[in-house]
Amino acid sequence: MGVDWGNVAARVAALGAPVLGGALGGPLGAGVGRLAGQIVGSALGVEDQPDLVLDALDLLDPTEATAALQAAEHAHREQILRLQLQAETNDLEQVNETMRAELVHGNWYQKGWRPTFGYITAVSYGAVLLAIAKVLWTNGDPALLGALASVTMIFGIGLSVLGVTSYRRSTDKQTLAGVQQTGGLMDALASRIRREAT
Repeated sequence: MGVDWGNVAARVAALGAPVLGGALGGPLGAGVGRLAGQIVGSALGVEDQPDLVLDALDLLDPTEATAALQAAEHAHREQILRLQLQAETNDLEQVNETMRAELVHGNWYQKGWRPTFGYITAVSYGAVLLAIAKVLWTNGDPALLGALASVTMIFGIGLSVLGVTSYRRSTDKQTLAGVQQTGGLMDALASRIRREAT
Protein backbone atom coordinates (compact mmCIF):
# COMPACT_ATOMS: atom_id res chain seq x y z
CA MET A 1 0.00 0.00 0.00
CA GLY A 2 1.37 3.44 -0.93
CA VAL A 3 2.26 6.07 1.60
CA ASP A 4 0.33 9.33 1.49
CA TRP A 5 0.29 12.50 3.56
CA GLY A 6 -2.52 11.09 5.70
CA ASN A 7 -0.01 8.58 7.06
CA VAL A 8 2.38 11.41 7.92
CA ALA A 9 -0.15 13.82 9.45
CA ALA A 10 -0.66 12.02 12.77
CA ARG A 11 3.08 11.57 13.30
CA VAL A 12 3.76 15.24 12.64
CA ALA A 13 0.94 16.35 14.96
CA ALA A 14 2.13 13.99 17.70
CA LEU A 15 5.60 15.53 17.51
CA GLY A 16 4.25 18.90 18.59
CA ALA A 17 3.20 20.41 15.26
CA PRO A 18 -0.61 20.09 15.24
CA VAL A 19 -1.19 22.88 12.71
CA LEU A 20 1.18 21.27 10.20
CA GLY A 21 -0.28 17.84 10.91
CA GLY A 22 -3.83 19.13 10.45
CA ALA A 23 -2.89 20.80 7.18
CA LEU A 24 -1.31 17.58 5.90
CA GLY A 25 -4.30 15.43 6.76
CA GLY A 26 -7.14 17.89 6.38
CA PRO A 27 -9.65 18.30 3.56
CA LEU A 28 -9.11 22.02 3.12
CA GLY A 29 -7.60 22.05 -0.35
CA ALA A 30 -4.52 20.77 -2.13
CA GLY A 31 -2.70 24.11 -1.82
CA VAL A 32 -2.68 23.97 1.98
CA GLY A 33 -1.56 20.35 2.06
CA ARG A 34 1.11 20.94 -0.58
CA LEU A 35 2.57 23.86 1.37
CA ALA A 36 2.55 21.87 4.61
CA GLY A 37 4.32 18.99 2.86
CA GLN A 38 7.01 21.34 1.57
CA ILE A 39 7.49 22.87 5.03
CA VAL A 40 7.73 19.47 6.75
CA GLY A 41 10.11 18.10 4.12
CA SER A 42 12.33 21.16 4.34
CA ALA A 43 12.37 21.03 8.14
CA LEU A 44 13.51 17.39 8.06
CA GLY A 45 16.00 17.92 5.22
CA VAL A 46 14.24 15.78 2.62
CA GLU A 47 12.07 16.31 -0.45
CA ASP A 48 8.37 16.85 0.07
CA GLN A 49 7.38 13.23 -0.56
CA PRO A 50 5.40 11.40 2.14
CA ASP A 51 7.53 8.23 2.03
CA LEU A 52 10.75 10.25 2.36
CA VAL A 53 9.30 12.25 5.26
CA LEU A 54 8.25 9.05 7.05
CA ASP A 55 11.72 7.60 6.55
CA ALA A 56 13.28 10.75 7.98
CA LEU A 57 10.97 10.61 11.00
CA ASP A 58 12.01 7.00 11.58
CA LEU A 59 15.73 7.81 11.32
CA LEU A 60 15.88 11.08 13.24
CA ASP A 61 16.08 11.28 17.00
CA PRO A 62 12.54 12.12 18.22
CA THR A 63 13.78 15.15 20.16
CA GLU A 64 15.54 16.50 17.08
CA ALA A 65 12.52 15.86 14.85
CA THR A 66 10.20 17.53 17.38
CA ALA A 67 12.40 20.62 17.60
CA ALA A 68 12.64 20.91 13.79
CA LEU A 69 8.89 20.51 13.24
CA GLN A 70 7.95 22.91 16.05
CA ALA A 71 10.33 25.55 14.70
CA ALA A 72 8.88 25.11 11.19
CA GLU A 73 5.32 25.36 12.48
CA HIS A 74 6.15 28.48 14.47
CA ALA A 75 7.69 30.11 11.39
CA HIS A 76 4.80 29.27 9.04
CA ARG A 77 1.81 29.02 11.37
CA GLU A 78 0.12 32.25 10.30
CA GLN A 79 0.57 31.49 6.59
CA ILE A 80 -0.98 28.02 6.98
CA LEU A 81 -3.90 29.33 9.01
CA ARG A 82 -4.55 32.02 6.41
CA LEU A 83 -4.58 29.44 3.61
CA GLN A 84 -6.90 27.18 5.62
CA LEU A 85 -9.23 30.11 6.22
CA GLN A 86 -9.22 30.96 2.51
CA ALA A 87 -9.90 27.33 1.57
CA GLU A 88 -12.79 27.17 4.04
CA THR A 89 -14.17 30.45 2.69
CA ASN A 90 -13.98 29.13 -0.88
CA ASP A 91 -15.79 25.94 0.16
CA LEU A 92 -18.56 27.94 1.84
CA GLU A 93 -18.93 30.19 -1.20
CA GLN A 94 -19.34 27.14 -3.43
CA VAL A 95 -21.92 25.65 -1.07
CA ASN A 96 -23.84 28.93 -1.02
CA GLU A 97 -23.71 29.17 -4.81
CA THR A 98 -25.02 25.61 -5.15
CA MET A 99 -27.80 26.28 -2.64
CA ARG A 100 -28.85 29.44 -4.50
CA ALA A 101 -28.94 27.54 -7.80
CA GLU A 102 -31.06 24.78 -6.25
CA LEU A 103 -33.46 27.29 -4.72
CA VAL A 104 -33.90 29.19 -7.97
CA HIS A 105 -34.24 26.16 -10.24
CA GLY A 106 -35.96 23.74 -7.86
CA ASN A 107 -39.37 22.29 -8.75
CA TRP A 108 -42.60 23.07 -6.89
CA TYR A 109 -42.32 19.96 -4.70
CA GLN A 110 -38.80 20.82 -3.59
CA LYS A 111 -39.81 24.39 -2.79
CA GLY A 112 -43.12 23.55 -1.13
CA TRP A 113 -42.55 20.58 1.14
CA ARG A 114 -41.63 22.65 4.20
CA PRO A 115 -44.71 24.89 4.09
CA THR A 116 -46.89 21.83 3.38
CA PHE A 117 -45.50 20.05 6.43
CA GLY A 118 -46.10 23.18 8.50
CA TYR A 119 -49.76 23.44 7.42
CA ILE A 120 -50.40 19.74 8.06
CA THR A 121 -48.82 19.99 11.53
CA ALA A 122 -50.79 23.13 12.37
CA VAL A 123 -54.13 21.62 11.30
CA SER A 124 -53.45 18.36 13.17
CA TYR A 125 -52.33 20.16 16.31
CA GLY A 126 -55.34 22.47 16.18
CA ALA A 127 -57.70 19.51 15.80
CA VAL A 128 -56.25 17.85 18.89
CA LEU A 129 -56.56 21.06 20.91
CA LEU A 130 -60.21 21.45 19.80
CA ALA A 131 -60.92 17.84 20.78
CA ILE A 132 -59.43 18.41 24.25
CA ALA A 133 -61.47 21.60 24.64
CA LYS A 134 -64.65 19.76 23.63
CA VAL A 135 -64.02 16.99 26.17
CA LEU A 136 -63.37 19.49 28.93
CA TRP A 137 -66.36 21.69 27.99
CA THR A 138 -68.95 18.94 27.65
CA ASN A 139 -67.65 16.62 30.38
CA GLY A 140 -67.15 13.96 27.73
CA ASP A 141 -65.41 10.64 28.04
CA PRO A 142 -62.15 11.06 30.04
CA ALA A 143 -60.74 8.08 28.13
CA LEU A 144 -60.48 10.42 25.16
CA LEU A 145 -58.05 12.59 27.13
CA GLY A 146 -55.90 9.52 27.75
CA ALA A 147 -55.93 8.71 24.05
CA LEU A 148 -54.98 12.27 23.17
CA ALA A 149 -52.17 12.24 25.75
CA SER A 150 -50.69 9.20 24.01
CA VAL A 151 -50.08 11.26 20.86
CA THR A 152 -48.09 13.90 22.76
CA MET A 153 -44.76 12.34 21.79
CA ILE A 154 -45.74 12.25 18.12
CA PHE A 155 -46.62 15.93 18.22
CA GLY A 156 -43.38 16.68 20.07
CA ILE A 157 -41.41 15.11 17.24
CA GLY A 158 -43.50 16.83 14.58
CA LEU A 159 -43.16 20.25 16.21
CA SER A 160 -39.39 19.74 16.58
CA VAL A 161 -39.11 18.91 12.87
CA LEU A 162 -41.27 21.95 12.09
CA GLY A 163 -38.91 24.17 14.08
CA VAL A 164 -35.87 22.86 12.22
CA THR A 165 -37.54 23.19 8.82
CA SER A 166 -38.61 26.77 9.63
CA TYR A 167 -35.06 27.64 10.59
CA ARG A 168 -33.68 26.02 7.43
CA ARG A 169 -36.27 27.85 5.32
CA SER A 170 -35.01 31.14 6.77
CA THR A 171 -31.44 30.12 5.98
CA ASP A 172 -32.45 29.22 2.42
CA LYS A 173 -34.07 32.62 1.94
CA GLN A 174 -30.92 34.33 3.21
CA THR A 175 -28.79 32.24 0.84
CA LEU A 176 -31.08 33.10 -2.06
CA ALA A 177 -30.68 36.77 -1.17
CA GLY A 178 -26.90 36.38 -1.32
CA VAL A 179 -26.15 36.38 2.42
CA GLN A 180 -23.05 34.29 3.08
CA GLN A 181 -23.59 31.46 5.57
CA THR A 182 -20.50 31.13 7.75
CA GLY A 183 -19.43 28.14 9.80
CA GLY A 184 -17.91 27.78 13.25
CA LEU A 185 -14.56 26.60 11.91
CA MET A 186 -14.14 29.65 9.70
CA ASP A 187 -15.02 32.02 12.55
CA ALA A 188 -12.62 30.21 14.87
CA LEU A 189 -9.78 30.37 12.34
CA ALA A 190 -10.38 34.05 11.65
CA SER A 191 -10.34 34.81 15.36
CA ARG A 192 -7.17 32.81 15.84
CA ILE A 193 -5.39 34.53 12.99
CA ARG A 194 -6.34 37.94 14.41
CA ARG A 195 -4.91 36.92 17.81
CA GLU A 196 -1.70 35.62 16.21
CA ALA A 197 -1.26 38.81 14.18
CA THR A 198 -1.51 41.09 17.24
